[in-house]
Amino acid sequence: MIDISNLDSHIFDALSQTSDNMYIYIADLERDFSRWSKPSVDYFNLPGEFIENTAKEWVQHIHPADQHIFLEDIGRIFEGKSNRHNCEYRALNKYGKYVWVRCQGIVERNADGSLGLFVGTMMNLGVNAKFDQPTGLYTFHELKKQLPSFISHGMEGAVLLFDVDRLQRINDILGYLVGDEVLQRLGQKWRALFLIEDQEVNSIVLPRRNPRVRLTGFTGKCRDFRRKSPGR
Repeated sequence: MIDISNLDSHIFDALSQTSDNMYIYIADLERDFSRWSKPSVDYFNLPGEFIENTAKEWVQHIHPADQHIFLEDIGRIFEGKSNRHNCEYRALNKYGKYVWVRCQGIVERNADGSLGLFVGTMMNLGVNAKFDQPTGLYTFHELKKQLPSFISHGMEGAVLLFDVDRLQRINDILGYLVGDEVLQRLGQKWRALFLIEDQEVNSIVLPRRNPRVRLTGFTGKCRDFRRKSPGR
């Protein structure tokens, strides 16, 4: 006879190790008691694998400007308006930096409709991400990984790195959603201006071998873009 008394725990531990950027957790909402995967405990510097007063504890790790996103979404579950949890916000990691996460989960209600078991996953959007979420361009770390491949395949040309003036001021005054929209539109503009149609990757890498692209024309496009940008 196979002993399956600890199967749930074994499955939880095994699933916890399957991804570097996905964390799992389960919670008894009626008792407000939860278990978190060991990687999530380590990365987010949680007090332990088992946590009481889960929402109260976790909200302290969420960026102050994003706490309402989590509280409103989880609140719909407690109010009986939804059985699913799905939202994105920034959470503080053990390095003292806020990273974007996507939190998803589903609650199993008891026969009387009361809250039962809640199972969820948390995707760290900043770990091993190939593309920057707002702009759709390569992240800096992914670009560094890809450059040797470009060079080994004989690709020559230029790599564009750019910054956005006063983006933090936009975030502070108008909020991060507006700041992300600014980055998203800039990413679309940059891709439309500089990407070659047959290029496979979604980043700003300009092959010199293509006669349509020259550095002089490239810098001219940069000046035109800057001159035509709103607020100039």
